[in-house]
Formats: sequence, C-alpha cells, structure tokens
Amino acid sequence: KHRSDRTQECERLAFLDEVDILDTPPEQEYDAITRLAAAYFKTSNAFIGFIDATRLWIKSCCGANLHELPRENCILDFVLNQQSPLVLFDTAQHPDIYARRACMPQIGSAFLAIAPIFISGGVIIGVLAISDSQPRAFFDADSLDMLARLAGMVTAHIELRRLRNADVTRIHTRHQAQCGESTNWPGVEELRRALEQHEFVLHYQPEVDLESLK
Repeated sequence: KHRSDRTQECERLAFLDEVDILDTPPEQEYDAITRLAAAYFKTSNAFIGFIDATRLWIKSCCGANLHELPRENCILDFVLNQQSPLVLFDTAQHPDIYARRACMPQIGSAFLAIAPIFISGGVIIGVLAISDSQPRAFFDADSLDMLARLAGMVTAHIELRRLRNADVTRIHTRHQAQCGESTNWPGVEELRRALEQHEFVLHYQPEVDLESLK
C-alpha cells in the first residue's frame, strides 16, 4: 500500500529541500538526459522537472522554453496518483486530461509520455517527460522501459547530489568543531557551489622543518 498523499508530499518537499536542487542553474548531466530522450524518441520536447508545493520546476528542457508549470489542475496529478508512467498517444482523445492541457501551452503536447522520478521509499519527486505536437500510434513496452531507465538516471544524479551535500555539511561541521568559527574556512553553501562548479583544486603542501628548511 502506498503512503498517503499528504505523507508523500511532506517527504518530497523535505527531500527537495535537503538536496537544494530547486532554482539552480542548468547542469550538464541533466541536460544530457533530456537531449538523449528527445533524440532517442524523436520528439520535439523533453524535460526534467521537480515537483514542489505549487509548481513543477524545470531543471532541464530540450526543445520548448520551459521554466516552471503550475501544479493546479495539472496533468501531473495523474502521474502522482497512479505512481507509474503515463503515455498519451493523442491527448485530444482523453477529455479529462485534455482539459488540463491549458496549464502546459508551451509543450504543444498532442503526444505525451511521462515517467516518474522516484527516490527510495517510492516517493515521486519529479518527472521526465517527452512530448510532440503530432499524435502517435505506437509506444511499446521497450520504449516505456527506456523512458523509465532514463528517469532512473535522474534519480542516480539526485541521490549523488544528496550524498555530496551531506559530505560537505559533515566536513564543515567537523572543521568548526576543531577550529571554531573564527577561521576563514568557507561555509556550507560556498563549498556546495564550488563542488557544482568544479572549482576545487588539489594542492600539495610538503612538510618543512623551519629551522633547517628541509
């Protein structure tokens, strides 16, 4: 039995807060997945979005110029409720879903396939979606499996981000305990940003005897 909607909502929001992914700049690992999805399925659009309390915030988009979509009356409700991928060969043939299409005008979605992005415990934190302006007549089980696998790659990247953030916090906390607050050691947010921007440089500091200089 799935957790209640309220419980999943709380867990989703807590996780997104922990990984600090919302409203962050584009990152090549997510952009690579949306480009691959659009190319593999030959669709005009592909996007990765994370679901907060009021919106679907778009982390990466290939094709349409999307930044965020409102959750109210959104097609996302169907994915959250059924806890599985959603494939619509022609949205016009589904009146209950087509009526919600107004909240996604930028996608031009006659054909739409959405795979949930799960974290441990079966909580959905977002979606990987592909869409096209032309209806389709075919999207087989192998295609659906491939879309789910790509969504799993997003899960892997977001879990890695969570572990990385936890390591940064742990290092910073340990340094504060050892050295106090008066040092120039960078803060947690500075360390996270440096990791994301690949700004760390390893330096070799040899031990030197100050008297002999050896």
